[in-house]
Amino acid sequence: MKHGQDTSEATKHTSITVRLPANMVAALDRFIAQQDGDTSRAETIAGIVRAWAIDNGFAHRDEDGEEGLRPEELNAANDD
Repeated sequence: MKHGQDTSEATKHTSITVRLPANMVAALDRFIAQQDGDTSRAETIAGIVRAWAIDNGFAHRDEDGEEGLRPEELNAANDD
């Protein structure tokens, strides 16, 4: 392993190929231009998927790989 190389589960990435119709690519490009205009399509799609996963309870905002508490484990005692 190279010095300083992070191999934790939270930082591993997998490449996937996504095929989109031309109108969705155009919409993606408009979104990128509206945001900062300097983000790649791949980074933007990854951000969109991440936001969707967090919003729908499939992932957590924490970048440390911790899954957090399941809904049935939440109560007033662990409310932040």
